[in-house]
Amino acid sequence: RSPEFGWDGANLETMYQALEISCKSNTKRVFTVNLKVHSTLPQDLYQAQILLEPSLSWDEFATFVVPFSEFELVNGRRNLDDNIRIESIGLVLKDDTNGPFELDLARIRAVNLLDNNKVYEGPDKVEPKEQKESKRK
Repeated sequence: RSPEFGWDGANLETMYQALEISCKSNTKRVFTVNLKVHSTLPQDLYQAQILLEPSLSWDEFATFVVPFSEFELVNGRRNLDDNIRIESIGLVLKDDTNGPFELDLARIRAVNLLDNNKVYEGPDKVEPKEQKESKRK
């Protein structure tokens, strides 16, 4: 079940640096990740794009790590900083291609990054297995 963020959003304060999104699609498509954050301007919406390649098997998910600094404000060129409160997250098909598609979402989570841009899994975790490289547009 998704958490309810309430009026002030999920306050991440400088606790996390990126979103990790695990998903799959049946065709090559470009999706936009929308991030609505608590702001003095209610229309502020930040976006980043991901390019999904078709999955080879029903259980194969691609994992994308999108640093908050790569989200750009739709109405300007301001990037998102680490001191945010998330109100909502959305995925939008954004490639101007008509036709059916499938998008299966396994997980979205806030994460921290190591110096080599790998996700920090905690002090008691072993190095994660190599995952299939995913492309970001």
